[in-house]
Amino acid sequence: MNVTSTRRCNVPTRAASYCGRNCTNTLQTVRCAKKLTACFHRQVWTMYMTHKSEMQDMQEEHQREMEALLEGVRQMSAEVKRLSLIIDHFIPQEFLHLIQEHTHWNDEIGEWQLVSSRVTGTMRRGLQNIASSSTEFFRNAWLTPETT
Repeated sequence: MNVTSTRRCNVPTRAASYCGRNCTNTLQTVRCAKKLTACFHRQVWTMYMTHKSEMQDMQEEHQREMEALLEGVRQMSAEVKRLSLIIDHFIPQEFLHLIQEHTHWNDEIGEWQLVSSRVTGTMRRGLQNIASSSTEFFRNAWLTPETT
């Protein structure tokens, strides 16, 4: 068996050609293959570490975004509780029911709108007929502020 032959195995021959050397014996071919393998392993390891750090950065960014969203939910919940408390203490139940029946959300302008002229205060005589002395403040302060 000839030890110096480069035709023994295709892998070392290919490695020698990638190595850039014209290897004449098997020992040189094996050295070139080992260098090539080590270089390949370094490249793969570098790519792995790069992707690993990118993935860690993405996870940290995702965590920050989740925390920001949760903080927004907490703030909105506190705002809803505060506004509910204000409504419960300052708006009489009969008018709250009336307001809920005659309002709708307008997506175009992004706010609630009153649909009934009775609720908006344009027909004050009709509202005055059903208003009692305990709701007079509410009607003047909330529904028709320009007439007070």
